[in-house]
Amino acid sequence: LQSGGHSHTMPFFDFLKSFKRKSGSEGKHPSTEGPSKRSTYQDESSTVQQSTMAPSTHVDVTQQPTSSNQKQAGSKQRKEPKSRKKADNRFHRPISQRAEDVRNKQTVNLQLEELHWHSGGVFSNVYRGKLLTPEKIEVAIKKTWPKDSVRSDEMIILAAMRRANPRNIIKLLYIFKNTSADGADCEAFVFGYMPETLDKVIKAGLNMTDTKIYIWQLFNGLDFLAANRIAHRDIKPINILVNRDSGELQIGDFGSAKVISSKERSSSYQVTRYYRPPEMLLGSSHYSHLVDVWSAGCVFGEMIKGRVLFRGSDSDHQMQMIQAAFGNPTEEQLKLMKVNMKNVKLKNVTKHGLLTYLRLQGEGSDPSKYTAPVQSAVHLLKRVLVYVPESRVWGKEFLEDAFFEDVLSSGCLRANGRRPDLQRQSDDTMCHQCFERSQ
Repeated sequence: LQSGGHSHTMPFFDFLKSFKRKSGSEGKHPSTEGPSKRSTYQDESSTVQQSTMAPSTHVDVTQQPTSSNQKQAGSKQRKEPKSRKKADNRFHRPISQRAEDVRNKQTVNLQLEELHWHSGGVFSNVYRGKLLTPEKIEVAIKKTWPKDSVRSDEMIILAAMRRANPRNIIKLLYIFKNTSADGADCEAFVFGYMPETLDKVIKAGLNMTDTKIYIWQLFNGLDFLAANRIAHRDIKPINILVNRDSGELQIGDFGSAKVISSKERSSSYQVTRYYRPPEMLLGSSHYSHLVDVWSAGCVFGEMIKGRVLFRGSDSDHQMQMIQAAFGNPTEEQLKLMKVNMKNVKLKNVTKHGLLTYLRLQGEGSDPSKYTAPVQSAVHLLKRVLVYVPESRVWGKEFLEDAFFEDVLSSGCLRANGRRPDLQRQSDDTMCHQCFERSQ
């Protein structure tokens, strides 16, 4: 849909002329965007300090890396350019843009105000503002630069999912496409605004009730993706959106998402390292939506611990930390992970157990010192984080686990006095096939 509007308003892409695309600038998206994929994957390059472990055949990897480069390896962030901060107050008059309403595929004219640049990355910029018509809500607009002129996988997947209206998935409202001020073809996604990311909430501190509420919703959203053969491939706290007041959670940033087909290979170089499953770390190109279950398990562990669960300095170190937590994978497990055995050269790592990495409240790895709710959480986490993808607990088995009994009861109240809204995907939603099986 081409840019257009009335004479008293400014077209959206005219508004963008003051915001030149800057390769490499990077920031947090208020609604959908985390660190850009390119900068995230720079964690594997020579710019990141490699593990300093001795090249022995028996390795202890329980120590977290501490160098400044290693601390930034999993999710590198740069400061917002000052010039763009200054430009925020330049545009007060309404901005007009023709767009497609993805809910009914009708063309509408969007009227926006107080639109300002919020953050940016290698592949996208994000703007925040208020939508006046056809509805009055606060929105976040993600502008991306696809590799070709056809609609990106992200736009196709988000639009198809929106028509199914699943729970705990970010709500795409409108889309439009045009040429930006610097001549680049770009797509724009208009979302309902969500105030925070799970990353910020974890850093602020979570009680066990909210931990249960948020992780339940994350797995509920993944249940819908699995039903439609969609692998998100970048589940991490910064890509998970929350409203701390209502307790609502939505999965965001589908820039790495893919409809998985058993007939084709998929890149193993996906998912931010700290949340990357072992089969991908070992180069498997035949994986399923269950890679997201591992990532969600790492998020679960981070919510319990309050910090990243496995903070590897590179792919090898990441895998060795997993081995230290769960033991060395057997040959049979590697086969079930669909790993090419010829390419796998694993070091023998001393097993210390998962609790060594959780290190809750300074109590070390003695489970008897943990409260009953924490012990229950760790027990469930151990059923999620397993080597063989098909053995990972997810879906109904996870969502109906006794761990969630109290938050699923009608009498549950959060600290602010509000009841959590935890509802499974409806049968109609789960039966809705977003994509033809022939794809």
